[in-house]
Formats: sequence, C-alpha cells, structure tokens
Amino acid sequence: MKKILSILTVLCICGISAFAQNTAPKENIMKDKKVLVAFFSRTGENYNVGNISKGNTHIIAEMIAGETNGKLFQIEPVKPYPDEYRACVDIAKTEKENKARPAVKEDIAAEDYDVIFLGYPNWWGDMPMAVYTFIEKHDWNGKTVIPFCTHEG
Repeated sequence: MKKILSILTVLCICGISAFAQNTAPKENIMKDKKVLVAFFSRTGENYNVGNISKGNTHIIAEMIAGETNGKLFQIEPVKPYPDEYRACVDIAKTEKENKARPAVKEDIAAEDYDVIFLGYPNWWGDMPMAVYTFIEKHDWNGKTVIPFCTHEG
C-alpha cells in the first residue's frame, strides 16, 4: 500500500510540475503579426438560456482579440436573423439547403492581415451562410486562418 501511495504522490508532483510549466507566461508569438478576429454571432432568443444581448461567438472573439491585440470585425447580414429562436433555425436550415450567400453589411480587407481568426456558431453542422459570403470575398493565399466554432447546445 505504501508503494502505491508513493507512486501516486510522485505522479501528482510530476503532473503539478508539468501544469505549472504550461501555465507560465509565454512570449507573444503574434506580436509581429497583424491579426484580424472576424466573427459572426447572434443575439436574441437562445434555446437554453433565454434572450441574450451578446452572442457566445462574440464573447470568445473579444477574448481572442484581447490576447492577440487583434482587430475585431463582426460579420453581419444585411437582413438580420429573427430574434425568435425557432424562426432563426428555420431560416438557417433553408439557407444551408439552398447554399445561400446572404449579403453582409460591411467588409474589411482580410488581405491586409497575417493571421485571421474566423469565428462562427455551429448552424446545422456548418457555418452560417453569411460567413461563406465573407470568405468568398477575399484572397486567403499566404494567410494563417484559425477557425473557432461555438455551439449553444
């Protein structure tokens, strides 16, 4: 029994040591890079939590921008999605089935950035179609693209 406790103690110490090394401050590897954090996020009625004023993807995008000193850019459709959850889900499903490319309000020159974080919620196992609209407007050659996805469910 003492042998087992000794082994467990050593493993715990090794694990804590490894954790401490991984949580030590790291050099910012993106300090010389121009970073864009482009994202699509939805507010309104949410399935599990009721009405939200800031979407999950928006919150994560702000965190990434804060850590990377990146420029935030929100991808917004010209015609907003309904606040009511079921109506939004129905439109999202129809857009996906039709491979729609809804118009977006504004754009940003993604070509001017070295690293692009691209955030979106999971809609019907895919990106919202407005994100495809944004992607198809730009030349991504030579860019480092880091996608991130949120899922309310």
